[in-house]
Amino acid sequence: MSNSTIPLAAVLGAVLLAPGAAQAQPSNAVRDTIAAATAALAPGVRGGVRTIEYVVTGDGLTPVAGDGAWSPFKITNGVLDLNYAGPRRRNIINYAYPDGRKATVINGINGKVAWLESKPGVFSSVHAATYHATGTRGIWGTPHGIVRAAAMAAERDPGSVRVGRQDGMTTLSFVWNDIPTRIFLGDDNRPAMVAVNVVHPVLGPTVQETVYSGYRRWDGGAYFPTGIVQKAGGRVIETLKVTGFKTNPTVVVTVPESLRGQCGGRSDICD
Repeated sequence: MSNSTIPLAAVLGAVLLAPGAAQAQPSNAVRDTIAAATAALAPGVRGGVRTIEYVVTGDGLTPVAGDGAWSPFKITNGVLDLNYAGPRRRNIINYAYPDGRKATVINGINGKVAWLESKPGVFSSVHAATYHATGTRGIWGTPHGIVRAAAMAAERDPGSVRVGRQDGMTTLSFVWNDIPTRIFLGDDNRPAMVAVNVVHPVLGPTVQETVYSGYRRWDGGAYFPTGIVQKAGGRVIETLKVTGFKTNPTVVVTVPESLRGQCGGRSDICD
């Protein structure tokens, strides 16, 4: 069966049209490109990639408010659990700073709610909307997440996703969560870079790029990069080395009881 005959809902394994909905189809080029990227990321993974866990170390820069300076930090160990349903995310990241300080930051996201935890599962405080926005981008900006987002966008509005060429690579362009997004696919059909137009808290309107390299096939069958570089306005702000990866682990990120009122009673967000 050629890729052009595969419905995008089948590619995703989870994005289904409502009964009786008009099943307009994206162009063959869009359908084939998304199907090829999906197959390249998870060949033979039954049901596709629904959840991931990856472990990182790395270096980065964070802006210092008011003076335009950037302060360095190290990530000595970071564990990121993502569930594309919801979506849901929990990060446990250990930081080290040049002055000797160390910190462990635990973030949770479930649907439209984001929060901090003092230790895993113990609620500390509500996160600002700005973190929810950047944290959610971190879910969909992963290779599997962004290809899934393109497929979902094409299912919802077949004309909203465009295939192009730039810098010698095939591109998929679309708007996701109100953010103009472009995926650059390498010769292996896997995302080499994701570029999004965002409003940075220091740089203002800018292009944020995430560059992926060194893909390898991990236990469980999915491919994931071993190198991740994030840039904002052309400046490298984070360089990560991926040291571990799991395909479809159990990822449960439960909204703390004190925040459940913010979910509007929707069990699909809060559970």
